[in-house]
Amino acid sequence: MTITTLEERKFESEKAARTRELEIREREVSAKEREIEVKERELRRSRWFNPTFLALCAAAIGLFGSFLVARVNNENTQEVERMQAESNITLEAIKTGTGNTDAACKNLVFLVSLGLIRDVPGKIQAVCKDVPLGPPSLPAEPQRAPSSFTPIQGTVTSIEGEVVDDNNHPLAGVKVELAGSSAVSNATGRFRIEVARGLEIGQRVQFTATKEGYAPAYPTLAVPSSFEYLHFIMSKAAPPQ
Repeated sequence: MTITTLEERKFESEKAARTRELEIREREVSAKEREIEVKERELRRSRWFNPTFLALCAAAIGLFGSFLVARVNNENTQEVERMQAESNITLEAIKTGTGNTDAACKNLVFLVSLGLIRDVPGKIQAVCKDVPLGPPSLPAEPQRAPSSFTPIQGTVTSIEGEVVDDNNHPLAGVKVELAGSSAVSNATGRFRIEVARGLEIGQRVQFTATKEGYAPAYPTLAVPSSFEYLHFIMSKAAPPQ
């Protein structure tokens, strides 16, 4: 065997080894590429299944649902209030005080023309189609029964007064009570009590005066025959022991 033959065999062996090494490297590169593709797909998929992203989506859906529910509830509330208002207006419109249906029709048609009540089915127009148009009819003001209160001869129905503190300064906000009636003193310390049934002249009456931070007062007065101020003093309440 010559040297040339050995060198050729060595070259062929090295060539085959190089070829196998290149094939192995190509397989490694291919495996790396497939691994990268899998990781890219997982990364793209993980964006949509990320917990933070899912939490944001859930919050957005919940917020939109709350807004939608609130809007629907608001619209329903407004519709109920509108229906109640229209019902009240309709009831007032048919109270003409005369029992005349034509007057009631005029009122209803007038309100429909102004948009204050709705006539979607057209029932008002159908019922009132033969009624001539005209101004609305207002109900007659009901006559009030005469007052049953008549002051008794020789009585007074109001007493005025004034309340001050220990320094003779007007005291405001004092509640003064007498015979089931009451009044509150103003900034000048004055008050006026209206007594429903009247008090007999000369009758001695006792008032009850109260104000937070002050001791209650119980001034008395003989009912005068003319307006006369009841002047009394209220003192600060004693501090608790």
